[in-house]
Amino acid sequence: MVISQTQNQLKQLRLSRNLSQKQLADRIGTSRFSIGRWERHITIPPPTFITRLCDFFQLTPEKLGFPQLSSQHTTLNYPLSRPDTATLLRSALPQTIPEGIYDPAIPLSAPNYLVGRETEIATLKQRLFTGGNAALTALSGLPGVGKTALAIQLAHDPEVREHFTDGILWAALGPQPDIPGVLSRWGTLLGISSAQMTALTTNEEWAKAIRRTIGSRKMLLIIDDAWQVEAALTFKTGGPECAHLITTRLPTIATHLTTDGVLVLPELNEAHSLQLLSHLAPQIILQEEEKSLALIRAVGGLPLALTLIGHSLRSQSNDDKTDHVPTTFWSTSLTTNLHHSLEGVIAVTDQKLPAHVRSTLYTLSIFPAKPHSFSEEAALTIANCSYEILDALIDTGLLECSSSDRYTLHQTIADYARPKLMDTTGIVRFIQYYLTYVEEHKRDYELLEMERTTILAALEQASTQNMWAEYIRIVLAFTPFLRLRGLYTQALNYLALAHTAAQRLNDHYGIMNTLLYQGEIALKQSDYGRAKEILPQALKIARDLEDRECISAILAASGTASWKRGEYPQAEAELQEGLTLARQIGDSERICNLLLTLGSAFGSRSIHHQAEIYIQEGLELAYTIGNREQICNLLMNLGVTLAAQEKRERAEHYFLESLKLARQIGYRELICALLANLGSLQEDYQKAEAYFREGVELAQTLHHREWMSALLINSAIIARKQQRYTEAEQFIQESVHLAQQLQRPQLSAHALYEHGNISLAQDQLTTAQDIFQQMLAIMPAGCLDLEALAHYGLARIAASRGDIAQAKQLGQTSQTTLETLHHRYTKEVQEWLQSLP
Repeated sequence: MVISQTQNQLKQLRLSRNLSQKQLADRIGTSRFSIGRWERHITIPPPTFITRLCDFFQLTPEKLGFPQLSSQHTTLNYPLSRPDTATLLRSALPQTIPEGIYDPAIPLSAPNYLVGRETEIATLKQRLFTGGNAALTALSGLPGVGKTALAIQLAHDPEVREHFTDGILWAALGPQPDIPGVLSRWGTLLGISSAQMTALTTNEEWAKAIRRTIGSRKMLLIIDDAWQVEAALTFKTGGPECAHLITTRLPTIATHLTTDGVLVLPELNEAHSLQLLSHLAPQIILQEEEKSLALIRAVGGLPLALTLIGHSLRSQSNDDKTDHVPTTFWSTSLTTNLHHSLEGVIAVTDQKLPAHVRSTLYTLSIFPAKPHSFSEEAALTIANCSYEILDALIDTGLLECSSSDRYTLHQTIADYARPKLMDTTGIVRFIQYYLTYVEEHKRDYELLEMERTTILAALEQASTQNMWAEYIRIVLAFTPFLRLRGLYTQALNYLALAHTAAQRLNDHYGIMNTLLYQGEIALKQSDYGRAKEILPQALKIARDLEDRECISAILAASGTASWKRGEYPQAEAELQEGLTLARQIGDSERICNLLLTLGSAFGSRSIHHQAEIYIQEGLELAYTIGNREQICNLLMNLGVTLAAQEKRERAEHYFLESLKLARQIGYRELICALLANLGSLQEDYQKAEAYFREGVELAQTLHHREWMSALLINSAIIARKQQRYTEAEQFIQESVHLAQQLQRPQLSAHALYEHGNISLAQDQLTTAQDIFQQMLAIMPAGCLDLEALAHYGLARIAASRGDIAQAKQLGQTSQTTLETLHHRYTKEVQEWLQSLP
């Protein structure tokens, strides 16, 4: 429990201006209830309102009694204007990863200090600071003893933040932890790309990826309220410069997790217990110190029990207008078993509540308990109560404020209240509230991240209550978020159950959309065969329903799968039909995406003029709607199209423009691709290798096999041109291996072309011939540029063997095709043909 360290500056300042709570609230754009909570130190304002209060009173946060605002609350706005080339060249320099990653899941620290925990804080700091080698400290103690409060205090401690210079991560577990969700949030904070997330299908793979990404960073990882050893160990992902703090109520878990002894958080001694009660009910404790001490001994100095008692004493004193200790608690059987004493105190506090307040407490037990939290809006709606009732529960200590306008129920209190909830009306409201919430905020990923645990609880309740129609809608609205976070296994599990439910309900829209999402996830996982199995089923239903929006979405996904499989005519037909429908219904996002895919598909076949038309139209639209991710992709693809036509200066401009924006928004997957493309344009080998080196390092960090393969091809080209053949051979063999793993025939063919060039440069004619023949055998139909390059390779082999006629025939065939395609290798083939006798 915490007590105030400052006088009530905010209230004094308000009164000095002769303002009511409502008048101040109106001035800064909030409610009088929030002002009341801030003045009573029930909650602290969010950063936005601290700033508004500071502006209004012309004072610093400290002068108002609030914590100093940190840089993490700064909002960055990135312009969508088109910069000049000189500016872009300056922005192309490698950027460092921002220091100090502070997990937004860390509960806000109140402007207070802990009672009687100075020794424990000092001990924990010493262990965390000097442990080294990914030290692990376990903090154990009874429920309600203040383990989480102590961890929060440490997370905000200036000395701790100064020591762990690279940041602090927070994992709130509890009895039913959302392990994939927390791992995904950590991965996102650390900068793991969506491409890498695609390959992470188990908790173990996630943990390894996070450990690799943390590397040598100096971070503190706090794992709060562990109930299972396996769950806690999953988050032991820090590197050699990190430390871990685990809190748990279970001594066996604490003992299992640490080798240097468990730090047991004791109950408060009598002096500190009395100090805590004196803060909560000062007049009563001052008058009745001996009785208060007896009460402290009865509950054994457990902070949560003392907090409930203190709130109750203060409330009853205010009601009775007396200065003596009320007798309610003395009539209660409080045994020396502290856990039972805590339950007894909760029961007494509950029994004193009016019926409507008690009912609200029971309804709130539907929410996931501490360490998770829920919003004020959700509490008011689901419990069907008023602000005053929530304030009454806070005044008793049964309900806690975890941050501004968010609440939490202690696990022990929730366990007490949940069996007493006899009416299912609140559960139905709970499901319906989060159904509406997810549908209204399906693109507000930050909000969904905050409510993820509660949304998953709503899904569990919907299945328990057999509310399958609601279950299907929540799953369909929540899947885009899970997909974005790379939680494919979790999303597929929910989609499978929703699909079965939709079939049982004969819900055609549910069946269709669950199939669509399963197909899109298969695309993300590069399982193009699986996508082509699923998506036609969805398309048939969409056509039967004459749903143009869904038809367009399914065709976009199916067309992408066809393109990736090298089925170009099929891909073009599907993408063109999808684009036509998207234009008819005015879906700008879908139009933009389809134009990008069409441009990429035509560009991969060296039909550059048409590719450029699609990409330019998509780029104009992306700027109009402000989609920065699409802008990056379209700029890069425009550069690729121009580079393939030897329009190098314009291509470099677009690559640099895309790179600048990609660095700003942290689009690391695309940065890899841009570094590969920029390096391939450089005539200076050192500059080219610098781009490739940064790209390879980033691709390795992201575990992005496609761009790793492409970068290795480019590195092999540079090594070959410098006659470093052994090094070139190593690069290209690794590239071929990665391309074959990905089952990307076009990428494999590009890698084989360079492999043939390396063999040819070393006069290994038979080996080179086999490689170029293999290239012809595996390339997708319609790849005229790759076919022409393979013929060029075979022509050079024929020339080396003295068969000039065959060499000229193959070379001229290659030249004709490349000229038609305006390909960048046209000049090289022409000059080679002219050199023949």
